[in-house]
Amino acid sequence: MGGVVLTLGTLNASASGNTVNYNGTGAQSIKTPGSSNYYNLTLSTSGTKTALVSLDIDGDLTISGTATFDVSANSADLTVAGNWVNSGGTFTEGTRTVTLDGTAAQQITGSETFNNLVINNIVSGDAITLNSPVTVTSALTLTDGIVLTTSANKISMGSTGIVSGFSDVSFINGPMTYNSITTATVTFPVGKDSEIHRIDLTVNGTSSNYTTEYIHSSAVALGRVLPVLPGTLDKVSDIGYWTITRDAGGSVTTAAVDLYYNSNDVVSDAPNLRVAKDDGAGNWVDLGGTGSGSPTGNIPSVTNFTTFSDFSLANNSGGGNALPIKLLYFRAIAVDRIIRLEWMTAAEINNDFYSVERSKNAVDFQEILEIASIGDSNELQEYAVVDERPYQGLSYYRLKQTDFDGTFTYSDIVSVTMKNNDDLLILSVFPNPTDGKILNLTTSGLNEEEHVFMQIISVYGKPMLIGYYDADDRGEITIQIQDIKNWSDGIYILTLRTEKGMVQSRIVKK
Repeated sequence: MGGVVLTLGTLNASASGNTVNYNGTGAQSIKTPGSSNYYNLTLSTSGTKTALVSLDIDGDLTISGTATFDVSANSADLTVAGNWVNSGGTFTEGTRTVTLDGTAAQQITGSETFNNLVINNIVSGDAITLNSPVTVTSALTLTDGIVLTTSANKISMGSTGIVSGFSDVSFINGPMTYNSITTATVTFPVGKDSEIHRIDLTVNGTSSNYTTEYIHSSAVALGRVLPVLPGTLDKVSDIGYWTITRDAGGSVTTAAVDLYYNSNDVVSDAPNLRVAKDDGAGNWVDLGGTGSGSPTGNIPSVTNFTTFSDFSLANNSGGGNALPIKLLYFRAIAVDRIIRLEWMTAAEINNDFYSVERSKNAVDFQEILEIASIGDSNELQEYAVVDERPYQGLSYYRLKQTDFDGTFTYSDIVSVTMKNNDDLLILSVFPNPTDGKILNLTTSGLNEEEHVFMQIISVYGKPMLIGYYDADDRGEITIQIQDIKNWSDGIYILTLRTEKGMVQSRIVKK
């Protein structure tokens, strides 16, 4: 009986697919409905709804009106597989635990405070999306599932809160805050895409709030033309960096960071790895440190600081850490009949060559161009190539960068539209004049899979070729006539009729 809403005063059973609604104006008690779990559970109107036992909700939990949902008594933990929606009600958790264990993406809507929050969602990628701020006072356990946050809707930990269980399959994708920290070491399990980039912050001072985020973008420029490096460093990471901010209020006597890196950071010379800090004025500061190992490990800073900004892995001058190339940009531009592809790098180490790949659906790519790298460089480098036979309409490009050891990475996919118009219709015949062996006819600038009529007639009106043809996914038709030796020497007229009109060309047989 899917879609049925059961409205309850105290308790009733729920069948799978149903919504149970506790909407009384007085106190109500909730316990497991028989041998099954709740599907969707809604607590509305007013009054306190008290859980008598731990509850397992297979769908959404909704708290609305001025209702209070109290799980603080009776050892009532809560497990939710759907969305958490609180539109004005109150959730009283006490010291209990809430677990989000969906098999599809989940959302939290409505500012909420949890005592213990467990993330155990098996969806790959962003499994939990915060539409509102969330505070965890005691423990955040990241078992499975990435949590997507923003500056407005982030997770804030209490001053004594503990984070555990994090990994590449479960971390905070976006900013995260620790509230009211005085003297402590706190862990931020932040990251981007499918990688955690943990950072630990140690501070000594008076109460302040600290927010950290990992940015998967080059630290080389950070909005500036080029960074200014101290003499002790020769590069910062082109892969990513961490940013730390401190709210107004409180003070800091000393602070230090511990940066965690993985194989994609390309650390091969741990003794020469360093921590760099942006001073906020266009300069990098060397905070020292030594990597614990390679290609994965961590590096604590040695020189303390009292201000907060951006932090990056760095290479000691003369060291061997690649901290490799990451593009500053890659773009595709339609110009007349061609697509111009441009990209810029800030530094290149062990880079062999680039390949440009093209696709009609952003899934299936084919290589169309290859260009050698400029070679090892710590300066800005610009590249540009041309796709002379682009697809008509919308198409997609990506850049593949290959190192000398064969490893490679891809850029983000970019899209571009080549508009069809009369000026772009091209009819090619070769060889022309022809000796009577092979004649190649090529038409470009058509719409994808456009149906066209083509004929060849002699100057006396005798038909030599008549047919209908379909353009391919690039808006092209290619025909090869293998033997025209029986044609008389002279002039023939090739006519092509399309949706755009008619195009003609002369063929000379000799």
